Amino acid sequence: MSNPEAVIEIGDIPLEYSHPFPPANICYIVLTCEKYIPTRVAWQKATCFRNTNLADCYFLSCKPSAGSVYGWNTADDYPSCIAKYIKFFQNMNLDYDWYMFIDDDTFVFPERAEQYVNKLDHTIPSYVGSMWSHIPNLRFASGGAGFFLSRPAYKMLRTFLMNDTNAAMRTREAPDNGDATLGVWIREINRRKGHPIQLFNDWIHIQAWPTTNFTKILSCVTFHYVGKKDQFDLYNKYLQITDMSLATPTKCVGLPTEGSIITIAHADHHNYALRHSYYKLYIHQRENNNDDFTFIVRTTPMGVAFESTNQPEHYLTPTEGGVFIQKGEVPPWSIISDASGNVAILSLSPNWHGKCMSISPFSDNVRMSDGLCQSFALLVWPAA
Repeated sequence: MSNPEAVIEIGDIPLEYSHPFPPANICYIVLTCEKYIPTRVAWQKATCFRNTNLADCYFLSCKPSAGSVYGWNTADDYPSCIAKYIKFFQNMNLDYDWYMFIDDDTFVFPERAEQYVNKLDHTIPSYVGSMWSHIPNLRFASGGAGFFLSRPAYKMLRTFLMNDTNAAMRTREAPDNGDATLGVWIREINRRKGHPIQLFNDWIHIQAWPTTNFTKILSCVTFHYVGKKDQFDLYNKYLQITDMSLATPTKCVGLPTEGSIITIAHADHHNYALRHSYYKLYIHQRENNNDDFTFIVRTTPMGVAFESTNQPEHYLTPTEGGVFIQKGEVPPWSIISDASGNVAILSLSPNWHGKCMSISPFSDNVRMSDGLCQSFALLVWPAA
């Protein structure tokens, strides 16, 4: 047996998503079936592909229909995913720099996908994804998490699959899996041609499982197993978010002083911060020159308080329903800093003593939780 393909690990390469970036000539190939065209495909079009030209999207089903749905009279069950791949390569001679393959229960962030592949050379035969290695002598990218083929790799696969004998190749451990079978084809091309196709592995930015982890939502390119509309709607809120640099205040070193104007930002993503529009606190992409994101630091006998800059005498207040801006009492808080300069914000109010402010894992609302559960960064605005 030959050794499995060598894999280049790229998951630890920092991806600096920033505007402007050169547009990538990329298309999206989505495995689906008739059952899910009215639901998952419709949800993808309404969310992750809402700003994408549908002419660059190819939804592979058993038969063609309106709305960029392609098919060649295959079966429409799980094993037919392989046949849909074969028919796609045999019948579609497309001209893109990159070809991204996903499932209909995958959420992709197209702007991040474009910036992601711009880190790589599209003229080199490349196969990029979250590489599985549990089948002996085989490396293949998760189809649901999504994978990329560069133009030369796509052309090589297309030529290879024009031969029906080649297209019939499978692995006995997963004979019905489309992603494993595509890995078999790439392995065979490499064995015959002197290993021209490079394999790139990344389990950090190309995710096989969905999450409500805020940091991952802001940095990942895809999430798989997104089978419900509310999951699509959640990720859709962050569709166009890249780690773009804003004109930012400086991170507070030490504790803020009386009268300081601050923003309470996410510790890992300073372009997201706590917003107090309509009184309830939630996390949102920061907007310059918007006082909804700023507070005035006030000292109290017990600690500090945070006064709204656009609602005088309204203060950050812990409640059963979350954290609000309310008028009346001046709720005291304690700021606890760690070695990196990030902070936890603990309530000193009698009914909330020892609980800290945190972002809900299931929404963008801010709530009170036990323990030092959330780290924020205090950003101090320069004096006017």
